[in-house]
Amino acid sequence: MPSGPWGRLKPVEQDPLQSIGLPSKGDDSLLNPKTQEWYYNQIISRFLAFCTEAGDKDSIIRSFDALDIRAVDPTPATPYTRPPPGYRPPSTATSAAASSSTPAPETPATNASGSSQTPGSDSANAATSPASSALSGTLKALRSIIPSSGPSTSMLAAIEDPDNTKSLQDVLMALRKLREGLVATKRADLFSIQAYIFSIRLSILAKHPESYHPAILHLLRYMAVWTPMVNSEIEEIAGYFMLDAACRRRDLTEAYFIRQDFNIRNKKLDRILKALAHDDYVSWQFSKKQVSRHCLKLMEWADDDLRLHTLKCFSRSYFNVDLPFLEFATGRKWDELKEKDKVGWELGDEEKVTIRKKPRTRAGPKDDPADEQSAGILADFRTSWLLKNDEQLVELKVKGETFQVAKNVLTKNSEYFESCLNGRFAEAKKGGVEFNDEDIEPRYLALYIGVAYSHSSIVPHAHPRPAQSPEAAPIKTPMRDYVEVYKLCDRFISPSMGEFIARCIDVAIGNGHRALYRTEADQGTQKLLMRDFADGYEALNMQHSSQAELGDRMITYFCEGVSYKAWIETMEELRDRPKFIGHVSRGFATKLQELQVGRKLKRKEWAGPGVA
Repeated sequence: MPSGPWGRLKPVEQDPLQSIGLPSKGDDSLLNPKTQEWYYNQIISRFLAFCTEAGDKDSIIRSFDALDIRAVDPTPATPYTRPPPGYRPPSTATSAAASSSTPAPETPATNASGSSQTPGSDSANAATSPASSALSGTLKALRSIIPSSGPSTSMLAAIEDPDNTKSLQDVLMALRKLREGLVATKRADLFSIQAYIFSIRLSILAKHPESYHPAILHLLRYMAVWTPMVNSEIEEIAGYFMLDAACRRRDLTEAYFIRQDFNIRNKKLDRILKALAHDDYVSWQFSKKQVSRHCLKLMEWADDDLRLHTLKCFSRSYFNVDLPFLEFATGRKWDELKEKDKVGWELGDEEKVTIRKKPRTRAGPKDDPADEQSAGILADFRTSWLLKNDEQLVELKVKGETFQVAKNVLTKNSEYFESCLNGRFAEAKKGGVEFNDEDIEPRYLALYIGVAYSHSSIVPHAHPRPAQSPEAAPIKTPMRDYVEVYKLCDRFISPSMGEFIARCIDVAIGNGHRALYRTEADQGTQKLLMRDFADGYEALNMQHSSQAELGDRMITYFCEGVSYKAWIETMEELRDRPKFIGHVSRGFATKLQELQVGRKLKRKEWAGPGVA
């Protein structure tokens, strides 16, 4: 037939991005280096046209958010399955012929099960299967991309009108073809590096890990080795790789390995990793304001988990919270929290969010704060719940009991332990101290260690306060416990702790004095307080001047407060405390002497009993 009439036909206008197929499907057009560069220029032109059509920055961002990535890459990675017996794959020649016979290869669609099919096979299946199965397949496909928190407004717009992001979808699909061509030709020059960097950045903005993750691996492991890259580019791409491991794959260990391998020294990225490691939602939100949009997109993978953790922290810690702080900590507005996160809290009039209402209780008499404070001053180290950590522990052995104590706690509060455990003594080599004398009791050593731990806290220790009504409350801490801990502070050269315990003893003496004075008619309370003073006094070592001064104050306040009648009736029960009775007698004699001098009383000389 003559070919003249065919020349008058209008030539078919083909999209340059769709006219070339995937190299993995048999199209070898992109195996030519010049074709690769021409194709990359076409991609850049199409992307610039897309940005021009979008207009401003916000419109471009909305287009990326509205992107339905299934239309870009409908062949997600699936596990390898062995083909059935008798299966013969199509030959390469047939595939090439099929691709060359079609002017523009169409993007294959993905069915509900995830397998890839051509448009022809889709039409055949539609003809043979009922309409109900096709409808259910569409619904399943939609459910697979809609997050559990519900579709966003931009996603709904993309589903209703897919043409909104068609240009961007074509660009991403074309970049995949170009990457396959570069990998097939093993090209690793400056052009291929820039093409990969552009592809990685664009894929990150589209939140398509199937595109940017293998591209990052190929760029860092192979292309950067074959062709040296600029340090700033390596740090940028490695930073994306590190954030992807931490935020999307939630593998902080790998993220820190990447940071170490590529020597990433970026304070902003370090702050992000630290916020993820500690679930620090405040630092997380501050970091989002300091990084680029590419890093921000990678951080969005961890937003849902951190937001859920933040809401749980608020629900367990607060009765109410300010609305601006809640929106800042979660990164969402109040309406989105109600709709997507199913928050059931109530919003008040003054931008106060009520998390839970305070339980109503009857107003009772207020407790004395001094009583609550005194109850927590001495705590037995053996009954405390201590968190296990990596601090160096030392062993203190006394009378068959062994205490494992943090070394820095002892050395910080005691000059004795600092010299013993850090010097050239045998205890420093053994990592422990054994006490063989009878002066130390395990119970009081445990109390001493408890005070040492409390003095090692970052919160300064508050001095005890006198009780308002000591006669109305039982004795929280026996005076002897304070005295024994004070003696250990003196022995182990702990001046700051000793000063604190001495203040506690003075408060206990004052509380006991006022309780004795106010309960003159209550013989039972008088007995308990007498025994408490007697036990504390007997434990003192009068050979030490500081302890002797404590004993003098103890006797003076006791004699001024005790009921004489109660002392006369109860003194016989304290015969096992002879030292205390002797010094109380001296205290009463001192009072009589003062009375004699003040009132000018004179002693009388009496005749013997029975003498007339």
